[in-house]
Formats: sequence, structure tokens, C-alpha cells
Amino acid sequence: MDLSRKSTYGYVLILNGGPVAWGSTLGKTVATSTCEAEISAAVIACREAVHFKGMLVEFGVMSPDSPLQIAEDNSAALAQAQVHGLRHVRNAKHYEVRLAFLQQLVVDGEVTFLYCPTHLQLADMFTKCLDEQKFILMRDALLCEGASATIL
Repeated sequence: MDLSRKSTYGYVLILNGGPVAWGSTLGKTVATSTCEAEISAAVIACREAVHFKGMLVEFGVMSPDSPLQIAEDNSAALAQAQVHGLRHVRNAKHYEVRLAFLQQLVVDGEVTFLYCPTHLQLADMFTKCLDEQKFILMRDALLCEGASATIL
């Protein structure tokens, strides 16, 4: 977070074990919980992944029926993104819209959310200050040097 208390969102798209797209952006609103920040980050990642999938489908590389796998390290965000997750948040229309978007992607079979332990979440490279050891581990995973890079 910066001094405004806005969260930094990050994502990395992995295709055949290697990164093909990534990004990091400062949120426009202040998240009131880590779950809300994770939902906002998941929306950004899903938008990019769905767009990228559209290109792969058009090139004939991917089936339109194949769901995208989104790795998430926040169990509350995982629960809320599911079809029967949270339906109404008082005084939080912006959050409800984001959540409805994710839930619709799940219903449509566009995405599936998978739990990813925090220490394996490659997107953290784009959102946090990492110590040298963790940075090298994440860098090597992204570059497919030793560690397995299958996390979105």
C-alpha cells in the first residue's frame, strides 16, 4: 500500500509454463478488507485472462470450452467468488458489481478458482516488497528455472 492506503493489484498470465502477460496497478478505491482487495485484483486478472483466451481461441490454440484457472491465496475471496458466495454487501455497490462479475464467469464456466498458498503466489512479485531470497525464488519460477511456474 502507498500512503493513500490504496492496494496494489498484480497478475501474471502463464501459458505452457511461462509468463506471457503481467501487470501491476494501484487501486482506484481504498479496500476495506484484504478480501475486497483480492476480489478487485481477481477482476483485473480475469479481464486480462478472458481477453487473452479470446485471442488463443481465435488462433485455434485453445478450446472455447476450456476454463481458465485463476490462482487465489485468500480463502475468503475464493469462497465469495463461488456461485453461492456472498450476494449482498450493504453500502458497497462497487464491490457487489465486481463480485457479480467473478461469479458470472464461474457460472459460465469461463474460470475456475484454485487455492494457491501465499508463498507460491507469483503475482506477489508485482504487489509487494520481497526479500532477496523470495524474489529470486519467484523470479526463477517465472522464468521456469528450477521451480514450477503454473500459477496465474
